[in-house]
This record gives sequence, structure tokens and C-alpha cells, in this order.
Amino acid sequence: MAGCYFRASGDEFDVDSFLIGSLLDVDEVYHKGKRKGPNGKAERFTGFSVWVSEDSLSLKTQVPQVIAFLRENERELSRLAEYPGVT
Repeated sequence: MAGCYFRASGDEFDVDSFLIGSLLDVDEVYHKGKRKGPNGKAERFTGFSVWVSEDSLSLKTQVPQVIAFLRENERELSRLAEYPGVT
């Protein structure tokens, strides 16, 4: 399924500490060096992703959803931007 998601990561990002008390609706958390499944590649970074828009039919529909996500999560995204290890 296509769509739009927000991803934050970094070599030294302590994602678990950042997400304690976070209001973001996280879809996936990943850790550097861990594999996805038995045959998966090891993750290059530590981080998380959040689905912002799952509407794969129209960019015209996704844009307002992305803008709403940014506005609704402005405070948390500002905290993320200043968080150690996020690149």
C-alpha cells in the first residue's frame, strides 16, 4: 500500500526514550543492527515511522492530511528536532 509516512532516525538516536510519553501514533520502531525477520537485512539506523496518509489514490487528498499532521504535531516534532542523535 502506498501512502505518506513520517520517519525519524539516527545512528545514536535513543528512540525508546524519546517515545516515552510521546503523543505520536507510531507505526514502527526499528533499532540499528536488528533484522526484520530471519532473512531480513540489519537496520542501518535506529528510529521510528508514523503513517501520515494512507490514501494512495490521490496526492491532492494526501497534501491536506500531511499539513494537518504537521500542525497537530508541531510541538512534538519540534521536540524531536532538538532531540540528541536524530539526524
